Amino acid sequence: MGRTRAWVGMLRGPLAVLVIGLTTAIGGTDSARAADSAYTTHDYEACPLTIDEDAYQVRRCEGFGGIAVNWHNEDDGAVVDFGANGSVDDVPYALPFVFAGKTVEWRGATRTGALVPYAAIVRYDMGRSIGGPFEPVLMIFHLDGRTGSCLAASVDGRRANANTRARRIADTFARTFRCGADTRRARE
Repeated sequence: MGRTRAWVGMLRGPLAVLVIGLTTAIGGTDSARAADSAYTTHDYEACPLTIDEDAYQVRRCEGFGGIAVNWHNEDDGAVVDFGANGSVDDVPYALPFVFAGKTVEWRGATRTGALVPYAAIVRYDMGRSIGGPFEPVLMIFHLDGRTGSCLAASVDGRRANANTRARRIADTFARTFRCGADTRRARE
């Protein structure tokens, strides 16, 4: 955009107005496709039970746009994944005790007036023992529509700009992340 402004600065008269108007109109289309957020909060234990085995349960909640939020609960942790088929791969968590937060931030582009999510951000608490202390980590998932998901990246939740950084990673890296092919980015 800086080069365009420098070039437009050399123009004079009606042509300059036309070029500036076209540049503004083109820039306007970018903002229409800009990323945005929607939020859902879940009481996981109130969602329908889909698997109930001894110390392991899976509950399926309805997330934004009909995308399933799958809550996997065990004695030493509770994690989430997304979509009808859930995660396409196992997630190697850095610490043994992990607990997914109840709020999901859905990142997506607005198309025909509706947000279409391509990523989800969930704050996890992670610790070395069941009693803590816990570290907050923002987990950033790539979404394959309503079908599945995979973990693309994570951000240290203690950083001053953690939420902004997680959104930027969701909108760039996680948006085009290829589950099962690309390498995750950890604790940025």
